[in-house]
Amino acid sequence: MKKRFSFLGVVLISFLVLSTIAAFPVESYDAEDLSRFIVEDDTEEDIVPKDPELNYINTETLMRLMSHVSPTSTMRESYDEYMPEWGFVVVDSRPEGRYDEGHINGAINIPDGQFEESAHLLPDDKEKKLIFYCGGLHCPLSANSARKAMEMGYQNVYVYQEGTPAWREAGNYFTTTAEHLETLIGDDAVSDPARKPYMIIDSRPYNSYFNEHIPNSVSMDVDIFKEKYKGAMPRDKDIEIIVYCGGFQ
Repeated sequence: MKKRFSFLGVVLISFLVLSTIAAFPVESYDAEDLSRFIVEDDTEEDIVPKDPELNYINTETLMRLMSHVSPTSTMRESYDEYMPEWGFVVVDSRPEGRYDEGHINGAINIPDGQFEESAHLLPDDKEKKLIFYCGGLHCPLSANSARKAMEMGYQNVYVYQEGTPAWREAGNYFTTTAEHLETLIGDDAVSDPARKPYMIIDSRPYNSYFNEHIPNSVSMDVDIFKEKYKGAMPRDKDIEIIVYCGGFQ
């Protein structure tokens, strides 16, 4: 997996369709082909059955865990690093491209199809709580990865099977990466009339924005957002909005 880096601390808030469609168990797949991870036919028959050998948590439980930790880190330097201040590790089992587009804040990416190559990203402590998730009730990747972690000797493994669709529906934001942002600000993307519009917001004080900022971003100082900029937000509630500041801290 390529080394990830902070791009002025990018955070994604959007309405992404990240559910998956697949049978259980999962067969091998092309990590570059992400089409199968978009649900076309959302039927109950496609829901991955729960494995009695695995532990599961729901959205409410994960949100409660998240409410007791800081969403930022003074020690994290890369998306390849889990949040060292947290007492648990959140793992996104989807392909790298999906993780780049939007993932649960603080999660590391260990694609199930590349688990062995990326398993070194997991903590050395085999008793650390691990929470695997993917694209929702129809996605088998998180359960597959959880089994592999248990085979490695991890003793506190959980599956968040509701995944990204439920996380979004509960009103939570997603975090994106510089790799995804670069696909939005290039000339080909900006000049393409068929590409959906988006909004990039620099939430730092204006002097920081003036010194350097991401191309195509607008300055909206978070300290005066409600008073000055709230009315300038787009009417289209489905537009992709990316908010960034000064890094993981």
